[in-house]
Amino acid sequence: MLRSIQFGPRKSGWWCHFPTLRVVVEPGRGTTRRSNHGDLLGERPAMSKSKEPQTQSISSRQRCPQANGLESVAPLVRSVEETPDPIPTTIKGTVPAWINGSFLRNGPGKFEFGKDRYTHWFDGMAMMHRFHICDGNVTYSSRFLQSDSYVCNSEKNRIVVSEFGTLAMPDPCKNIFARFFSRFQIPKATDNASVHFVKYKGDYYVSTETNYMRRVDPQSLETKEKVDWSQYIAVNSATAHPHYDREGATYNMGNSYGKSGFFYNIIRVPPPEDNVASEDSADLTGAKVICSIRAAEPRKPSYYHSFVMSENYIVFIEQPIKLDLLKFMLYRIQGKSFHKVMTWEPQYNTIFHLVDRHTGKESEVRYFTAPMFTLHQINAFEDNGFLVMDMCCGDDGEVIGDFTLENLRRGPGEDMDKFYNSLCRNFPRRYVLPLNVDEKTPLDQNLVTLHNYKASAKKTKPGEVYMTHEELHDDELLQYGGLEFPQINYERYNGRPYRYFYSCGFGHVFSDSLLKMDVHTKELKVWRYPGLFPSEPVFVASPKATEEDDGVVLSVIITPREEKSTFLLVLDAKTFTELGRAEVPVNIPYGTHDDEASSWEGPSALSVSLSTSAPASPGTGSQPEWVDCIQASDMCNQNPYCSSRYRVMRQCLVGKEKEAMLDNNRECQAALEVLLVSPLYDCRCKRGMKKELQCLQNYWTIHMGLTEGGDMDDSSPYEPVAPNRHPDAFRLASISSGMLTVASKGFHCPDAERNCNHCLDAAKACNLNNSCKKQRSTYIATCSKEDPNKGETCSKKRCHKALRMFLDRVPTEFSHRLLFCPCQTEGCAERRRQTIVPDCSYKEKEKPNCLELRRVCRQDSLCRSRLADYLANCWMTPHTVSTCPNQDNHQACLASYARLIGTEMTPNYVDNSFSNWTISPWCTCKGSGNQEEECMNFLRYFTENTCLRNAIQAFGYGIDNMQNKSMSVPGPSAMTKTGWDWSTGTSEPPFVAIPKYPEPRDGGLGKTQGLPEDHSACLYSDAWALLLGLAVALVLAQHAL
Repeated sequence: MLRSIQFGPRKSGWWCHFPTLRVVVEPGRGTTRRSNHGDLLGERPAMSKSKEPQTQSISSRQRCPQANGLESVAPLVRSVEETPDPIPTTIKGTVPAWINGSFLRNGPGKFEFGKDRYTHWFDGMAMMHRFHICDGNVTYSSRFLQSDSYVCNSEKNRIVVSEFGTLAMPDPCKNIFARFFSRFQIPKATDNASVHFVKYKGDYYVSTETNYMRRVDPQSLETKEKVDWSQYIAVNSATAHPHYDREGATYNMGNSYGKSGFFYNIIRVPPPEDNVASEDSADLTGAKVICSIRAAEPRKPSYYHSFVMSENYIVFIEQPIKLDLLKFMLYRIQGKSFHKVMTWEPQYNTIFHLVDRHTGKESEVRYFTAPMFTLHQINAFEDNGFLVMDMCCGDDGEVIGDFTLENLRRGPGEDMDKFYNSLCRNFPRRYVLPLNVDEKTPLDQNLVTLHNYKASAKKTKPGEVYMTHEELHDDELLQYGGLEFPQINYERYNGRPYRYFYSCGFGHVFSDSLLKMDVHTKELKVWRYPGLFPSEPVFVASPKATEEDDGVVLSVIITPREEKSTFLLVLDAKTFTELGRAEVPVNIPYGTHDDEASSWEGPSALSVSLSTSAPASPGTGSQPEWVDCIQASDMCNQNPYCSSRYRVMRQCLVGKEKEAMLDNNRECQAALEVLLVSPLYDCRCKRGMKKELQCLQNYWTIHMGLTEGGDMDDSSPYEPVAPNRHPDAFRLASISSGMLTVASKGFHCPDAERNCNHCLDAAKACNLNNSCKKQRSTYIATCSKEDPNKGETCSKKRCHKALRMFLDRVPTEFSHRLLFCPCQTEGCAERRRQTIVPDCSYKEKEKPNCLELRRVCRQDSLCRSRLADYLANCWMTPHTVSTCPNQDNHQACLASYARLIGTEMTPNYVDNSFSNWTISPWCTCKGSGNQEEECMNFLRYFTENTCLRNAIQAFGYGIDNMQNKSMSVPGPSAMTKTGWDWSTGTSEPPFVAIPKYPEPRDGGLGKTQGLPEDHSACLYSDAWALLLGLAVALVLAQHAL
């Protein structure tokens, strides 16, 4: 229904919320700066229509810089001649020889026919461009799309078909009555597809936002047949921004309206048979609507330019840019163009509609946020029960009609400055949608519990969640005018966790810079030269890429200053520096989109590999393997430039003044800037590897500089933990289904006449294993040996080393049984507590403050690493059964907890209670002053960590699984080989802990209110609770399978 809509920077200010390091690399200069936190966007009630105007605190806003002395860009929006036959280009620098394929581009290229002139930039006739790259050489060709609109206009030598901003005038040869009645005729939709190249079932098309597309030949740029969506499915339009899955299917969205109302439809087009494109004609057979979403306001449906897709979900964003259907019926009669139908109505909230991509079922939960305007999304991915969406957003959609040719052709200086300074600017934002919201989800609490996100989401009433965003940039982006046209490494990272995106900065009405953004660190790299205007950047991966940004970025550069001075720019995607350029001796107008996901051909395709004979479907793609930090260090040392900066950085982190060095020392900042694009930045360490300490020291050489002062925001330096929930899911199911009596009555053994002491059994099993017995004896002897020189009962440093050796070298089937054995008596619990003996391995003469203990831990690479790993793997989230991350991965939590033992942060059981035990490091929060809340938050991640508690209890009641390893335990309390018989009801597991969440660092979800201190007395106390437990068990078992 609509043409492509692009826009310039935003006029109403923006919000910042970033404490992290930011690096700018620009030709001729380099800077490194830090910024402080600002305020997030204020929350509003979750409703589709807001009753009050949007107000924002003036003190929390920052005005965008006002431009002064802008040059005219009129030459960039003039008609040009086509170049149908390929012409050579002049290469300067180097175009990598591995790039072999075609770079396709689309956009307006003709703005008048005869005496008729188009009014809006989007109205220009579509011109297709092709840069063919082979063995370091580049050729260029272009053609006008031979659409019906173009052909009719050319034949009549006037504008015959109306476009987005231009209403076609009646034929002057007709009489006055014919001209009058022509205003009441239904206008013919344009097929002037000037927005994008897209791909369906192996065929290439150019697309706009009506129901028409045109099939084209990507080699010759010849126009083929017109395709009408409504001939295949019941839609009246479709976007020009489809998504592609890894099986080759294409997804898009289109409108439909009729007696039943107005609907937004999700479309799926299947992959081509045998991955071969059709040669004779276009074929959309098999296309179907998988979901229809009813418009919230049927008389005022929303405009949308694109949508969001992750691996399992599609999100449609219903924003307050409205199509007034009453105006739509009258606009032609009133002699107005179509863009007058669109209105910005900020009294409406923005709605996110969540749809399961595989079933087509729409979520019953509606997600709301404040009125905002978005055209292009960056990426979306799922993370432990949340859907993370990154997109380019603004707070004002009135810019829709501003890009008239009259405005774009303004003269330089004050006239152009005034227009630019009035435009809305867009900035990258992150929204986080909780996926597991139901009737039990608490109201008015922040549901975003993942520690690495600052966005929030609160359930305001049943079925509604209100969200606020996180800004994905720091305040340095302001000077580049915001950004648009985002691109990622689509083939490997679309719908998956990612790190980098590439975009255009808008310091002018057209983009005047290229940007690379690191969404982890907010690092920004910039390519910009005065007078040069780049197109949408496109990432092309290297054939042997092992990292996300291993490849090149392509962009077409034009200038209004010189005739025929266009060139194709090739940037190194890692360093964002120029490799080479291919100069074209022709004029090219400013375009809309370069290829986004489907128009690159050759072995380095974005999402498809294309040969001249058989286009292929999107590849499967895979996440690159991580490199250990020792190998990364060796790679850096082989490069003299990297090696010298690495040595400088190590010196910057020595001594007490390292924070000041990182903030103020230019040499340290320059070194960090280089290392951020080296293999060291993405390296990881394997748990228990040889030279583990050296590996961790290499990791923190960079990351200590990025996260200093970040409290619990450290990322784990260890290899990622793969979700492995199946054994634990069955274990937790056993706990739930076995609760026939309350836990407070204690545990029972298979032999009802004897008391069990599973910790004693674990010790006996350890003594029967040579490795366990030897290492255990070593650490007990070391930790018991007095150190007369220091007046201590033992050397704490040696004791910790012996404990680490025990836990690193002894199989977990023995070591974890000693640490996490279930108890029914105080004697058993005391033996479990004394697993970490004697007290000198855990206690000091006086308890230190927990924040001071954390500070000391963070000064040591090993302790800091293991604390970060514990927080990552035991981080509490209410959206899993056990509150553990990584899909209820108990094993990862227990392993990271055990690896904390033998560090300054060594935790232990603080009492010998067997029914209400507590785990804590040896520290206190007394005397914390105004930091007491921060201290208690940290301490609660041990004392009230429900993930850890449930993991320990699930381990204890899965001990029968270990008996399958044929371990023989002598003594009267030995267990049978078959394990515990849950069906008899003789063994009663403890309660499953209910979460009591500490205050997160972003000040969101607090402790659960109204829960009794002893939960065991009120859980599963009647038959209804028993049925609930059985239901949980069945669901978990089914889900695990």
